[in-house]
Amino acid sequence: MRKQAFVWCTIVLAGCSSESFDDASPGEADSSADETVIRIRVVDADSTPLAGMMPVATEGPSLLSTVVSQGNPTSADGESQLVLSKDAWAYMRAIDPAGDRIAVEFVERQPGDSPESDDPIDLVMETSAAIVMTLPAKNDTPELLMIHPAHGEWWHAKGVVDPSGVARFTGLPSGVYALKIQSEDTTIATIREVVLTPGEVKDLGEVSPSAK
Repeated sequence: MRKQAFVWCTIVLAGCSSESFDDASPGEADSSADETVIRIRVVDADSTPLAGMMPVATEGPSLLSTVVSQGNPTSADGESQLVLSKDAWAYMRAIDPAGDRIAVEFVERQPGDSPESDDPIDLVMETSAAIVMTLPAKNDTPELLMIHPAHGEWWHAKGVVDPSGVARFTGLPSGVYALKIQSEDTTIATIREVVLTPGEVKDLGEVSPSAK
């Protein structure tokens, strides 16, 4: 791995399909003297460039953190740019607006950091995961809160429930998480640990209100 003036992290990230993005095509980013332009390249696990992915920077590592910068969708060669304040502490990652892929790493940029070369920073994305479960009581509006072991509340997703009461949550990050299933701020059930792999559809069966 080439040397970079960034702190590299390999944390699984979720797709944020609920965000509203601009439709501008990739191009040169405008920046002021107080800003720096970061080149980004988004690829899959086989290093194939991914088009249409959205580079963003947030003020914290969680996907629930506030977005402080957003680039244009990646081009056919997987490239785009982010413009960041030189004094900003930001976490850069890629998002798939469709929710089909998940970023598996982010780059933590500390204040004053700048690239040591003009080469783009590669961000890898993999196929998103899904969870299905049968709830203890029929509920049409369940929500899943994913809790990261190091960073706390990480991502949430709304479930779709079929007539038999089976709830399905899609667009999820792989990794190890505690889960909380909620409805209108009421906890339906909690699960202490679930391991998800890229592209997996994990069936948790019937969940109970008690922690597993």
